[in-house]
Amino acid sequence: KEWYAFAVLAIGILWICRHVQLERVGFRRWFATHMVASLLFAPIYVAAISWLEAGEVSVQTGEVLTFTKLFEKLGIHYYVWDAIMYWMVVACQLAWHSYERYRQQQLQEAELKQQLVEARLDALRMQLNPHFLFNTLHTVSALIHESPEAAERVIARLSDLLRLSLDKSNAQEVPLQQELAFLDLYLEIEQTRFADRLTVERKIEPGLQDALVPYLILQPLVENAVKPLSL
Repeated sequence: KEWYAFAVLAIGILWICRHVQLERVGFRRWFATHMVASLLFAPIYVAAISWLEAGEVSVQTGEVLTFTKLFEKLGIHYYVWDAIMYWMVVACQLAWHSYERYRQQQLQEAELKQQLVEARLDALRMQLNPHFLFNTLHTVSALIHESPEAAERVIARLSDLLRLSLDKSNAQEVPLQQELAFLDLYLEIEQTRFADRLTVERKIEPGLQDALVPYLILQPLVENAVKPLSL
C-alpha cells in the first residue's frame, strides 16, 4: 500500500518537475518550489498511508489502527525520510532530463554536421563551378587590356577564394567575421563583373563578429541573390 500511495504521489512530483525546470526558472525559484513541495509531500504521503491502513489490526498490539494514531506515529518517525524520498524523485528526474538534453544535443550536432557537409559541398561546387570560373575568367579577359590592375585584382581575389575554401575544408564552424571576410572575396569579384548593377549593403548586429557560424553557410545565400543579375 505504501508503494501504491508513493507511485500516485510521484506522478505529482514529476508534474512539478516538468513545469518548474531549473534552466527555465533559475536555481532560487526551482529550489524554493521543491522545498515547499517536499514539506507538503511528507504529510500528504503520511495521510495517504494512514488512510489506506486505517481499520487494520496491529500485529504487535492487536488493537485496531485508526487514522489519527497512524498519522501521528508515521508523521513522527518518517517525516524527514518522506521529504528525502521527494528529493530522490526530483534528483532522478533531473538526471533523466539532463540525459535527454544530452541526447537531443547529440542528435542536433549530428544533424548540424550533415547540414554542414551538404552546405560545404554546395559552396565548393559554386566556387569551382565551371560557369562561375568561366564568367570570372571572361571578366579578366575583358579587363586585361582596359584595366590591367582590375584584372589582376580579380585574379588575386579568385586565387584567395579558392585557397581559403581548401584551407578551411576541415572546419565546421568559424567566427562570423572570418566568414564575412571570405564572402567579401566573392562579392568583390561579382562587383567587378556587374559594376553599378550590384550594390552590397551589410547590416550586422554589434557584438556578433566572434559568433560561430557554419563554414561556407553564407555564400549559397549570396549566390542565389546575385544569380538573377546574370540572367
